[in-house]
Amino acid sequence: MGILSLLPKKEKIGSDTDKKSSIINKISNLKINYTFIIALSILVGEIGDKTFLASLGFGIEYPNYKVMLVIGAILGMIASDAIAIISGKFLSKFISEEKMQKFSGILFLIFGIAGFVL
Repeated sequence: MGILSLLPKKEKIGSDTDKKSSIINKISNLKINYTFIIALSILVGEIGDKTFLASLGFGIEYPNYKVMLVIGAILGMIASDAIAIISGKFLSKFISEEKMQKFSGILFLIFGIAGFVL
């Protein structure tokens, strides 16, 4: 992913854009509550995440505190997402999107290599 984010983007005209827009149109026309769609998307994204696995481990270790564990995990994710959103909004005023993409790609590579080596 880090390498892909460092490559220049090519403008694609045609069927790829049409496919994406048709998928978005199909999803937006569903008669499902958007909150459910967002929650399902986050659920699918978080399965296998280290935070999710750590929460499972804590649930096994401390079975009497499951409700507090769920509340703590939710509040922790809300806090970390809020920090990311606020700092991203702040940084977007000073750094262009292209530079931010290259910087995040480099960070992704550094953390990936460090995680692989260490």
